[in-house]
Amino acid sequence: MASTSDGLVESFQALVNALGMGCFCLFEISSVGTEWEDQLVIGTFPLAFLDRFWRERRTFDSAYIRHARLSGMPFKADAVLGNPNLSRIERRGVEKAKREGMENGIVFPLSGRMNRIAFLAIVGDPDILNTGQIRMLTYLSVHFYQRACVLAPQGGKMPRYSDPGVLTGRERECLTLVGMGKTDPQISESLGVSKRTVRYHIENAMEKLGASTRLQAVITALRNVEIMH
Repeated sequence: MASTSDGLVESFQALVNALGMGCFCLFEISSVGTEWEDQLVIGTFPLAFLDRFWRERRTFDSAYIRHARLSGMPFKADAVLGNPNLSRIERRGVEKAKREGMENGIVFPLSGRMNRIAFLAIVGDPDILNTGQIRMLTYLSVHFYQRACVLAPQGGKMPRYSDPGVLTGRERECLTLVGMGKTDPQISESLGVSKRTVRYHIENAMEKLGASTRLQAVITALRNVEIMH
C-alpha cells in the first residue's frame, strides 16, 4: 500500500498503462467556484488541461460531470458524446475535450464524502478493456479514492464544522423540508406546528450556521452533515 500520494499515483498509473490506457485523474469536487488545487484532484492529467478546465468554469457545464453525478455505474465517454440531449454549452465543452485529446475514456463514479461529486476518469480506448478488467478498475478506484483521502488531504479539506450537534432536532427537520422545496405552510402542516414556529426554527438554524439565506443554510447544513438529502 502506497505511503505517499506520489507513490499512490505512480502505482495506479503503472496499472493503467499495463491495461493499455493513458493518463487518469481522481476528482472530488467540493465547490465548482474554487480552483482545482483547492479540491482533491490527484492523478496524471496535464496541469494545463486542469488549469483551463477550471479557469473556463467548465465544471458548471461538463456533460461528463453531470453524467457521473447521475450514473452509479462506470460509463464510457462515448455514452456521453452520443447523448442527443446535450445542451449547447455541454456540446461546446465536449468539443473542447476533443481538441485537447481528452474526450475518449472511461469514468468510474464514486460515492463522495460529504455529498461531494467524486469520480475517477481514465483516458484511452475503453473498448480494449474486458468485463473483468472494468470490474477490477471499479473496485480499485474506490480504494484509490479512500487512500487519496488519507494521503492527499490538502485538496480535500473537511468543511469547517460548527459545534457538534449545533442544530436542534426540530431545526434539522425544518431545514430538511426547506431543502425539499416545502413552503412554511407545508412544513407547518407536516410537523404539526404553527407557521410562526417554523420561521422561528429556520431563523435560529440560519443564525447558528452563519447563513444569510435559507438556501445557504441548507447547503451549509448538508456539508456539515447536520441534515441529509
